[in-house]
Amino acid sequence: MGFFHSLGLFAKVSKIQKGGTENLSVGDVAMVCLNMSQAQRNLPANEFRLISSMYKGFVAAKEAIPMDCNKFDDVIVEIYKAFDEIAPLEAYTDTSDVFTNLHIALARDDKQKADIYRKKILEQMLK
Repeated sequence: MGFFHSLGLFAKVSKIQKGGTENLSVGDVAMVCLNMSQAQRNLPANEFRLISSMYKGFVAAKEAIPMDCNKFDDVIVEIYKAFDEIAPLEAYTDTSDVFTNLHIALARDDKQKADIYRKKILEQMLK
C-alpha cells in the first residue's frame, strides 16, 4: 500500500468512525485491520504463508461500497472470522485497541467478552 493511499484510507476510516459514510472496499478494510509485518514476525512460516495468501486475495477486492460505522464493523468482523480460522488474530492485530478486541470477540461469537469491551468503549466515550 502506497503512502498517499494509506493517508487517504485512514482519513476515510476516521470519517466513518466520526459518524460519516465513505466508499471503501473489503480490501481497504483488510489493509486497515490486519498487520502483515506483525504476522510475519509472530506466526510460523506455514501459517504466515496461508495468512499472506488470503490477505492478498482480500486486498485484491477493489469494489468500493458505501460504509457507515455499522457496515465497517460488520466487514471487519467477517474478515476476522475468516482469518482466525487459519491463525489466531492476536498474532497480527492491534490487541492494545479496545475496538480490535471487540471485533475479535464478535468474530468468535464470544458475547461475554464483547459486552466487556462494549462497556470499556462506553466508559472511554464518557470520559
